[in-house]
Amino acid sequence: MTRRHDLRLFDDFVRTDMEFANRTEEGFDWWNRFARADVAAMRDELEYWFGRYCPNDAHRLRREFRSSRRPQHVAALFELFIHENLLKLGFTVECQVALATSANVPDFLVFANGQPSFYVEAKAKLESTKEVVAERRKQEVLEAVRHMRSPDFFVSVTMYGTPSTSINKSSLVRKLTQWLANLDHDHEVVRRARDPYASGPTFTWPEVAEGFSFEFRAYPRGDSRGREFGAFLASEMDGHARLEPTDRMIADAVEKKGGKYAGLSLPYLIAIDLMDFTTDADDVELGLLEAWGTDAAPKGQLVSGVLLANVPNMSAAVAHIPHLVLNPMAEHPLGEHAAAFTPFTSHLRTRLTAPTP
Repeated sequence: MTRRHDLRLFDDFVRTDMEFANRTEEGFDWWNRFARADVAAMRDELEYWFGRYCPNDAHRLRREFRSSRRPQHVAALFELFIHENLLKLGFTVECQVALATSANVPDFLVFANGQPSFYVEAKAKLESTKEVVAERRKQEVLEAVRHMRSPDFFVSVTMYGTPSTSINKSSLVRKLTQWLANLDHDHEVVRRARDPYASGPTFTWPEVAEGFSFEFRAYPRGDSRGREFGAFLASEMDGHARLEPTDRMIADAVEKKGGKYAGLSLPYLIAIDLMDFTTDADDVELGLLEAWGTDAAPKGQLVSGVLLANVPNMSAAVAHIPHLVLNPMAEHPLGEHAAAFTPFTSHLRTRLTAPTP
């Protein structure tokens, strides 16, 4: 392949670092430093993609891709992912092409057989700023307790709610350590021998409700008792994984991006990075029903369809493809070009045209 520019995404050096990322190591840094062969292969693949990316936008994409902040890094990764998949489908792509009808600039103008055919705008970060901050605070707590050692107990943790302010991690570690020290290992072993399904003793922090809590549950160690190795956290669960339903996030993304460009004469697709592997067809359908309406009451007709993918990191980018959902009420249907894409399997057409009760 002939590279379209001389820029590279990753640094060129001999890597020896085999330390896995901690919970607060965001964005580009870990992918750039980790020496394992499978990650090196992913770097090579993304360098290949980047070599095919538009020269006029390569500096901007590289800068954002190399951000230590995960939202910026993932947004750039998703743009590169969409660009590469459009090329693989046989299209050619120009980046950041100015419009006569708007000061806003779509990410991609896509050509088929040398003719401009449709626009694509990428929307990579569905999480709200509030959600990103709250998730980082949770991960900081888990990172603080991950390195604790208890010779007598493993611990599981369930997280409820969303912290609205920074968390006093040293206070948590101190109180959790005191709580574990006061537990009776032999008593818990006997109790669980009588009832293997018995839940372990729990410690909830903070003690006073503040809109969130961490619930720790202790389980007695067996053969590993007294040893200074092994995971302290046996398992983790999130009692409230999202602040906002996925369907609402999809609707917001389509509505906000759909209103950016007036007067387009070509079809217009919005590519959305769901960044959530629990999203299902119902989430997608409900979100698009809200954004597009029904035959009887259509809205969002400037959007010809959406491309959906789950690309939270590099490994997902090289393993997945985007899936297309067409807007049946679009002003500019995608037409024959839709056949190039893998359709998102759903009953959206039926639900959009279902009679209003």
